[in-house]
Amino acid sequence: MIQLVGLILLARLLTPVDFGLVAMVTAIIGVTSVLSDFGLSLAIMRETDLEPRIRDALFYINTALAVVTAGCVWAAAPLIATFYGEPRLEEVTRWLAAFVCISGLAPQFRAELARTHKFTALAIVDPIAQGAALAAACVAAVRGAGYWAVVIQQGVAAVVLVLALMSLSRYVPRSWPTFRGVKEHVSLGATSLGLDVTNYLAVYAAPAAIGQALGAAAVGLYQRAFQLVAFPLVQLAGPLTRVVVPILAHVEDGPKLVAAAKRVQLALAYAVLPFLVLIIVGGSDLVEVMFGADWRASGRLAQILAVGGIFQIFGYVNYWLFTRKGRLGLMWSLEASVWVPITLLYFVFSTSGAIWIAALYATSLVLNWLVSTSIGLRKLGLPAMEFLRPSLLRLAFLAPVVGAGVGVSEVLARSGWNAIWTLVAASGSSLLVVGLLVALPAFRVELREFFGVFAKLRKSAG
Repeated sequence: MIQLVGLILLARLLTPVDFGLVAMVTAIIGVTSVLSDFGLSLAIMRETDLEPRIRDALFYINTALAVVTAGCVWAAAPLIATFYGEPRLEEVTRWLAAFVCISGLAPQFRAELARTHKFTALAIVDPIAQGAALAAACVAAVRGAGYWAVVIQQGVAAVVLVLALMSLSRYVPRSWPTFRGVKEHVSLGATSLGLDVTNYLAVYAAPAAIGQALGAAAVGLYQRAFQLVAFPLVQLAGPLTRVVVPILAHVEDGPKLVAAAKRVQLALAYAVLPFLVLIIVGGSDLVEVMFGADWRASGRLAQILAVGGIFQIFGYVNYWLFTRKGRLGLMWSLEASVWVPITLLYFVFSTSGAIWIAALYATSLVLNWLVSTSIGLRKLGLPAMEFLRPSLLRLAFLAPVVGAGVGVSEVLARSGWNAIWTLVAASGSSLLVVGLLVALPAFRVELREFFGVFAKLRKSAG
């Protein structure tokens, strides 16, 4: 909720150019968050019992990587400004380099909380950091700071997050630096790093290509659409990863693992899909109502990206299963076969407009889901159809819901209806179709299973 309010408030206080300038830098340097983590936090989360000596060694490695990557960002500031032809980006990059160093300390503390199942602590650190950062950014924006408000937001978030994680995890390294016994963890981390870097480039090469070809305003519009779609994905799928990975480590292979993974996939799908459907149905009207008329052009981009987001939700369970099996290398090779050519195509089609870039990104998510499910799960010895069949069924349920809403929205928009009333009418049409779908036995079974998952959680908590 804090991030959603932040998206709305700052969109009213700042311009697409303000957001675009910072996004142009983060599109390039954001990969440092992946490099400084080196996948070691994932290696820690999947460990049920970890020696303090090895845990400390991994912390020292992460700290050294954070310092080195921040130094590289600082040195690259002139090159980034030259790449975009925008001199203002040099100073922005150097400030963001300092925040890269600070935020690079966070993954190990976060992983320690996840490994020890301190999920309540994990749940409160992000609201604390994001709330403080939003307050600081809004004050700066009101005082006329422009794009520096976005920089301040990132800096405050990094500082407060690390301090909160340190306080709640109560982890302090006590061993002298040593590399004995860390080979297995570093090896898994390196594989995870390759996967994360590939995914990062696939995501952030898009705004980089748009920024170089079309400028800061176009990047700002694209990033706002991307953030709107990513909001439900990141806020639910991200925390779930920190919960699911440690829990699946305790589930034995075979039918029990498949059943547990399918329950998580079901819960995630029905928790997130309503948000994505709203974005697809609302489109430009939703964007205008939330952010103002200046951002209306982001609506069509958000619709396209949200279609891809549906398949991303379906595929999240694959990532968790590859992690559980320790086969991230296989997943990396499968995803690279999709992401690498798509990433290159961003720069080929960037001058054709941001719509093309959004379409390429959505296509990559569809292909990624198909490859990782149909090929990857079989290579893990898991029944691919057990996961593919329910996803196809959910697509069949989604099609009429989305079709009705988009159809009504397009007709009313061409008739000159106000954005708010168009959004209300289109959303109502989709809800009406959902009501009709309840008559289908298969849909009722899905809903019962969805609410059953949360009933079991409440019973376990009790």
